Amino acid sequence: MDPPAASPELLAWCSAGGLRCHGVKAAFVAEGWRGVVAVQDIAAGMCVLRVPRRLLMSVESARRDPEMQAALEQADPQHLLSSEQVLAAHLLHEAAKAPASFWHPYIRSLPPSYTTAACLSEAEVAALQAPLAVVAARAAAAAAQEQHCGARALLRNLRLAPKWRSASAWRWAASTLSSRTMHMPADPAGALAPLADFHNFSPPPPPVTPTLSGLLAGASALLTERRAPTPAVPGPALAAGAPAAADKGGVSSTSSQEAEGQQAGAAGSREMDTLSGDGHLDEATNEYLIHTRTDVAAGEQVFLCYGRYTNLELLIHYGACVLRMKGQHPSKAASKAAGGLQEGFFMTAPSDYT
Repeated sequence: MDPPAASPELLAWCSAGGLRCHGVKAAFVAEGWRGVVAVQDIAAGMCVLRVPRRLLMSVESARRDPEMQAALEQADPQHLLSSEQVLAAHLLHEAAKAPASFWHPYIRSLPPSYTTAACLSEAEVAALQAPLAVVAARAAAAAAQEQHCGARALLRNLRLAPKWRSASAWRWAASTLSSRTMHMPADPAGALAPLADFHNFSPPPPPVTPTLSGLLAGASALLTERRAPTPAVPGPALAAGAPAAADKGGVSSTSSQEAEGQQAGAAGSREMDTLSGDGHLDEATNEYLIHTRTDVAAGEQVFLCYGRYTNLELLIHYGACVLRMKGQHPSKAASKAAGGLQEGFFMTAPSDYT
C-alpha cells in the first residue's frame, strides 16, 4: 500500500495545532508529485486552509527561540544578516533538533533535495544550454554560497553539528525557503506554512497583447488632442455635458479601438488581482489563509498562483519550469533543467492550458 501524501504524524500535529482544511486534502497528483485536491465542489473565493500563526516558521518564530536569539545577538550584533539568512539558520537549527523540535513532523515532510538553480551540478547547469540560463544558475549558486559564508558565525553559535553547518545543508535550507515560503507583509523572507506549501503552481492568465490597430488609434488620438486648440470659453455642447471633441476627428468613446483599450485595461486590472497571490496573513485571527480564485470541482487539484514568472525564474527559485505542451497543466514540478528551457523559456503558460 502506497504511503499517504501527508503522513499521519504531520496531519495529527497540524490538527492538534489548530490547522483547518475546508473541502480539500493532501494527495499525490499527476501534476507535481504532491498537491492539494478538492474533496467537494469549491466555489471561487472560498477559504480552503487556515494555518494558525504559531505553526508558521518565520523570522518571528526564530526570534521567539531563546537559543536562536542569543546566537543572533552574539553573531550579528549589528543586524547585518538578512531575513533569509536568519530563517535558513532557524530551519537548520530546528532540523538538527530532530524529534525535540516543535516543527519536527513538518520538517520531516519537506523534500530531502531540490532542483533549484543553486542545487544543480555543473553538468546540469551546462545542460541548460541557453547562455542566459547558465549565467543565472551560476549566479544563484554563488549567491547561496555568499549567504552561507555570511551566516557561518551564527551556525557555529547555534552549536550545530558539521552536517548542519555544511554548504549542502545550507543549499537545502535556502532552496526550501526559495520554493516553499508564503508571502508575509512585514518580512521579505516570508514564512513556511505547513500543508499550504503542498499547493502546486498555476500561472496567471496571459497578459493582454495590444493589436496594431489599437496602437495606431491611440497614437492618432494623442496627435489630435495635441493639435486641437483649447477653447477659451466652453461651447454650448460642452456646457450641456455632451462628449468633448466628438466631431473634431478624435476617437469616439464608442469606437472599437477605445473599447479594445477599455477591455485591455479591465483585463490588466484582473491580472493584477491574480498576481497578488492566493494567500495572506489575517492579523485579526492570527491565521494564514488560502483562498481559491476559481471554481474547483471535486477531485480536481487546487493550485496557487505565485505571480508571473519566466521559466528561467521558475527554475531558479522553484526548481521547475512550465512545459509548453497542450493539455498538460503547468505544475511546480513539471520539469527540471533543459527540457523546458529550449524554446520560449521567457514565456509563461500558453492560454490553451486546461
